Amino acid sequence: MRQNKIDEIGYYMDEMRISMDAYLFGPIGVSAEKAGSPLAFVSKLARRVYTVLAMKGVCSMGELAVSVGQSTKSIHRPVAELAEKGIVEKYTNPEKKTQTLCRFTEYGKKVVRDVDVLTMKTAKEILESCYTDDELLRMYMLCKELALMLKNMKK
Repeated sequence: MRQNKIDEIGYYMDEMRISMDAYLFGPIGVSAEKAGSPLAFVSKLARRVYTVLAMKGVCSMGELAVSVGQSTKSIHRPVAELAEKGIVEKYTNPEKKTQTLCRFTEYGKKVVRDVDVLTMKTAKEILESCYTDDELLRMYMLCKELALMLKNMKK
């Protein structure tokens, strides 16, 4: 029971991150283009794949497909798009030769760090311009409560 709840919380946190990134990528796309980020010129699906990899590190093609709500067949194009830009690489799982895994290259890890900074800056600007002080305080309290609950669940 406890592990199921932890798994569900993890799932919803992934969904929140994917939703937040999708919400932010419009403004970030403009900022990223100005900053010369390689993510400025990739498809929406490639950005979602990027987001999942940023959260999980290494994923099989099947895991990526499930995480972004696509078929395994259709996930190859956005991965190839990111690979062309040198952000990700595919390789065969050494323990399971029939499985293809995907991870960030060293350059891709640098892009993740740069985009995280850009995301935080853009998120701050959006939050400051779109929400009242009361709404921001409520979001803060909910996030704080969730963080404390998660911390206590680990014990």
